Amino acid sequence: MHRSIDTKIFSISLMTVLCVNFFAGPEITRNFKNQILFFIIPLIWPGVAHGSLDLEIAKKKGLIKNNFHIFCFLFLYILIPVVFFYLWIIFPNTFFILFLLLSYFHFGISDNLSQKSVNKYFEIIIRGAVIIFVPILSHNETTIQIFTILLANETILIHLEKYYPLLGFFLIAFLVSWISMNIYKEGLRFFEEIVFWEIVLLITCFVIFDPLVAFFTYFCFLHSVRHMLDEKVSLNLKLDQLIIMSLPFTIATILFFSSIFYYYTFFDHNEKILSYIFVGLASLTTSHILLVNFSKK
Repeated sequence: MHRSIDTKIFSISLMTVLCVNFFAGPEITRNFKNQILFFIIPLIWPGVAHGSLDLEIAKKKGLIKNNFHIFCFLFLYILIPVVFFYLWIIFPNTFFILFLLLSYFHFGISDNLSQKSVNKYFEIIIRGAVIIFVPILSHNETTIQIFTILLANETILIHLEKYYPLLGFFLIAFLVSWISMNIYKEGLRFFEEIVFWEIVLLITCFVIFDPLVAFFTYFCFLHSVRHMLDEKVSLNLKLDQLIIMSLPFTIATILFFSSIFYYYTFFDHNEKILSYIFVGLASLTTSHILLVNFSKK
């Protein structure tokens, strides 16, 4: 049942953000700081919180069976982002591309609705392509700004430009193939399915909104909500249990990055520090991405 709930939440949020975007105009669309402030509450919960159940997921998947396993899991869960962050700083272009690839498959795998194998793989590829490729194609200048904050240098971004037409062709080819295949199997009934309209909503979101606004809307109100609802069912939790279990990790993450952001705001306005904050936030997700990608493969 929650399959329709999370899509409805995303639809409502999309309309709400569209209205705010229409009335607020440049105050939101041309200012990264205002975009973050506007989404700060949903970014905290369910955004950050949606990764807080990873320990319980690992237990359910049989990765953790005793206290020693808990220690090993937590040690690796912390070590992976730290190492990823360190390597990203040293090899920014390589690990920026690697992070995009990990994110591409994570969003596709995690949000996938299809059960049949062929449809499943098509949907994974299309979802990832919409989230990563559409902002590059429809809001290139702003997307490049975000990429530079994530330490991608000008050389690689210029090099990637020649592949932009290929990205568009890739997405359109898979979309047309996916739609044609499903029309052949199901007829026009396919256009009544949630998965079709969800892809339409995703494309609309990333075409009409600035990249950060589009991503925050998707991340908070579809990706995170879907993950939380999936784990609520999978772990057999009540809503209050879900909220309580998500609090420790969420609070710890907020305190850590708030202290760094406070330092940047009041003591050191070095742009490198701001980049490190965003690279750190991105790196922090790597353990969650790897766990979900392999647990839902």
